[in-house]
Amino acid sequence: MYGGYDKQGAKVSCSTNYKKLMIKTVVLVDPRWQGHHLTYINLFTQILLQQNYQVVILCPKPDEVYQLIQKALPDKVSQLKVDLLKEAKIPPLKIVGMGALYPTLSRWYLTAIAIDKVKKKFDLCPDLIFFSWLDGYLYLGNSAWLCLLIYKLVDLFFAYQWVGLLFHVRSETNHLNSSSNQSDPYKILRSPKCQAIAILDELSTDRIEKLGKKVVIFPDIADDAPADSTYSVVQKIREKANGRQVIGLLGYLEKRKGVISLIEIAKQSTQKPWFFLFAGVLSKNTFSLTESETIIKFAESNPSNCFFWFERIPQESQFNALVKKCDVLYAVYEKFSSSSNILTKAALFEKLVLVSSGYCMESRIKEFNLGMSVDEDDLTNQINALEILLDKEEFYQKIGEPKFKEYRELHSINRLNKVFANILK
Repeated sequence: MYGGYDKQGAKVSCSTNYKKLMIKTVVLVDPRWQGHHLTYINLFTQILLQQNYQVVILCPKPDEVYQLIQKALPDKVSQLKVDLLKEAKIPPLKIVGMGALYPTLSRWYLTAIAIDKVKKKFDLCPDLIFFSWLDGYLYLGNSAWLCLLIYKLVDLFFAYQWVGLLFHVRSETNHLNSSSNQSDPYKILRSPKCQAIAILDELSTDRIEKLGKKVVIFPDIADDAPADSTYSVVQKIREKANGRQVIGLLGYLEKRKGVISLIEIAKQSTQKPWFFLFAGVLSKNTFSLTESETIIKFAESNPSNCFFWFERIPQESQFNALVKKCDVLYAVYEKFSSSSNILTKAALFEKLVLVSSGYCMESRIKEFNLGMSVDEDDLTNQINALEILLDKEEFYQKIGEPKFKEYRELHSINRLNKVFANILK
């Protein structure tokens, strides 16, 4: 392991220091803070602290996560250190002309600087770095020589052993062939400093194993905090829905989440006893200007069968209150081949889900009877599927009884405890 220096100036290793302290230090890193990033950092930290690690968190809002841990594990908070990790400020790429190079290289550099800072600030020596969003540290550009440049530079200046959680495994297979002359976004994962790779999508295990690294499948966990029955937004939804069945699209509302499709379904379903809920920050930069303006204009028109709440949902208990209020969760994500913990949320509160066909989420809902899958471009079929999902008797006849309990156990905090112990070996 990498180390520091003793009082006499002699170099010592982390393993030497921590044999004395009988505790190892893991640095959790995440430069993003929208969506479920806070949830993952919070739960990962709790597990590591309970496994008697010292934990350092580097993220955009360290005080926020510190307060959560202080409340959840007051007797362990002395083993927690937090500090700020700045996100890369991406310049006008057309001017700079570096495409995907700058954000990737910048994240690695800023993370290395932040780790060096906390080493001095807290007088500690990291044993392992855990990237809880490894995707942001991969070069996804098309240049093979820039890919090689990043690999060489990072391996030179990032002097720590590391592991990471890869949320999205690209469906192409040519980049996993080490003899390919094309750009390899996973080349950095071949680094000898990379100790293991965690993934959420079990269907991608074989592809990632080709990298020659230890691969661990993580459960797609979700915070199971009790639903906040006092959340004012839920009361507003209840009043406007007026007994109608609620179809919800929740979370960070990017274009790929199917926002436009669900709005169109709402427009076509005004005569049905349905109510459509859109709740979460609207990521305007993922839509074209015309699309964004159309969505805002429709929301401001206050359609009678819709409720729009384009604000951040502050707490998991409030997010869970929204899930609990829904009858069906809409997750027909566009060309989304990965896992999503909205399925875990659905299982926690025993709600059926509509997902896109052809990917990981379809595989799971079929295995556990959690809902139905549809073509993301076929709105007529989506409406027909919603009819079935909202009719419990018909769903049980066509699909079968949902295995909510089995899915909850597979993607539970208890299972994550065991998986974490495996990846940190």
